[in-house]
Amino acid sequence: MQTGRHEFAFMNSEKISHSPTSPEHLHQNYTIDVLVKDAKAIPIFISPWYNDLEKLIRETQPSLREIDESQLDTRENSEERNH
Repeated sequence: MQTGRHEFAFMNSEKISHSPTSPEHLHQNYTIDVLVKDAKAIPIFISPWYNDLEKLIRETQPSLREIDESQLDTRENSEERNH
């Protein structure tokens, strides 16, 4: 069921399982909650999932990581290019 909104879910990658064949990669397509039409329309976030990034950081204290600048998208926004 769709909520009609963009919902963000955050988690500390140190708190969930990683791919057994590639430890630097997380599994994909996690189920965070199940919504039931006419019974439950708002997702409930249970650890290790959070809908509040600051609470996640406060409670799980994730390790700091070096930023790999080769992964940053420095292209100009297409709307900006057209003006």
